[in-house]
Amino acid sequence: MTQPEQSSWDTLSLALANDSSDFAHWEDLTQHALSHLTKSSTTLQLSQFRITLDQLLLKYPFLEQYWVLYAQKEFQLGETGRAKMVWCRALSVLPWSLKVWCEYLKFIKEVGLGYESVLKWFREAEEKCGYHYHAYEFWRMYLEFEEAYHGKSTFWWNLLKKCTEIPLYNYGYFFKLLFAGIETLKDKETVLKIVDSTELKKKLKVDARSEWTDATFHDVRAKLKKTYTDLYITTQFKTFEIYQYEKNVKLEYYVPRVYQSYQDLVNWDQYLSYMEINALTKPQITQLYHRALIPTANYPNIWLKFAEYYIHNGKLQSAKNLLYTALGFMTDANLVPVQLKLIKIEMALENYIRARDLILASLSKNGENVELLIELMNVEYLLMSQKEVKSEDYVKFVISLLNDKPAELGIALLRHLLGFKLLEMDLPALLEGCKDSLRASPQFWVLMLSYAKDGEKVYQEALKEVGEHELIVRWRTEHGLLDARDAYARSTAALGV
Repeated sequence: MTQPEQSSWDTLSLALANDSSDFAHWEDLTQHALSHLTKSSTTLQLSQFRITLDQLLLKYPFLEQYWVLYAQKEFQLGETGRAKMVWCRALSVLPWSLKVWCEYLKFIKEVGLGYESVLKWFREAEEKCGYHYHAYEFWRMYLEFEEAYHGKSTFWWNLLKKCTEIPLYNYGYFFKLLFAGIETLKDKETVLKIVDSTELKKKLKVDARSEWTDATFHDVRAKLKKTYTDLYITTQFKTFEIYQYEKNVKLEYYVPRVYQSYQDLVNWDQYLSYMEINALTKPQITQLYHRALIPTANYPNIWLKFAEYYIHNGKLQSAKNLLYTALGFMTDANLVPVQLKLIKIEMALENYIRARDLILASLSKNGENVELLIELMNVEYLLMSQKEVKSEDYVKFVISLLNDKPAELGIALLRHLLGFKLLEMDLPALLEGCKDSLRASPQFWVLMLSYAKDGEKVYQEALKEVGEHELIVRWRTEHGLLDARDAYARSTAALGV
């Protein structure tokens, strides 16, 4: 590395160190590390290149294009083993990425793996991205791979037929291949690659064991064209329906600090809802969710929707794993909804200590979030129940919690506490334990009156603290603690009679 190059590296590194949240600094340093990199580059240059890419992808793991760039560069440098390692890392982070899969399949074909090994990877890729609306390149590669080894085999025809059933942007290409093949059918062997003998007899009314004439082939071709013309219309309709959402997808890949509009997020949400109802298979739904997560990773919306989908299908552990991944993409501003959902899942799985740890971590930055505080009350109640702790000890814990908060928030927590039907509470002790700012609130006394067995006694205490506040009087009137004459006197006085 020349002195000017080292100086540029130092300058760019310093800029990044001063502001590592600015993606432009990462791009500048990465481009510098890649520039003029060859097999004859120094150990220092290679080390700088690898460290830069490793750190970049650690910070921004959904950068598909940089994973591809990293692996391809290692291969160009003659480091096939390192390239394989990068590809494996990329697929572990982005196992549903169409871009990563297509580029990886090109790589394994180039390094000369055998047919069975490559086929295994094609099949796995199909499970992960075969339903992608833009999976044309993948399916074309798959067909070309099979044809290169075995010609237009039965497997090739089955692949082609599968392509025609999937609503793809370029669906017409595969129908064109299929109709061209049908048009040139002139031997029974090829026909039986497209349709097996049972289906041939059942649907096309042709016996594979009989002698076939030109008229038979003409009949078979006509019936196959009719069958796949009907399929063409169906696939065209499905593709058109999906296009109503696809045309509104503005960004397909992850870009740090590039914000999605409200309309973009709504479009993904509606697209996913449509797919949950109309998908051909469940993998089609899952693939779309994972695809949607890449450009929207910095927002909780799709993560939470996906988690709900898993929960609805009884996959709590999958929902949990998904949301732990989501935490790495959230900012302090949008972290809480994901944490709350995780807390509920951990509690449903009876992981109460882990749920409490999550709550406390979130409260360290959101100390007055009422939902988090209520979940803390819930999990502490469950933990204390497991340890057979006395009710009064739990009530003391809650009193200390709500006394530490503003009065309005404390009342919200108290309302939740009073909702524990199985919890035996010493109301006098509860009243005594609450701080003055709570006792000065009429809402506090309405809550106490709602819970009290001896309403008259609590009412007298309320009068001492807040006087005849309208909330207290209204509650007492509605619950019959005033006699008719008293109620009449108050109402006439209020009317000036």
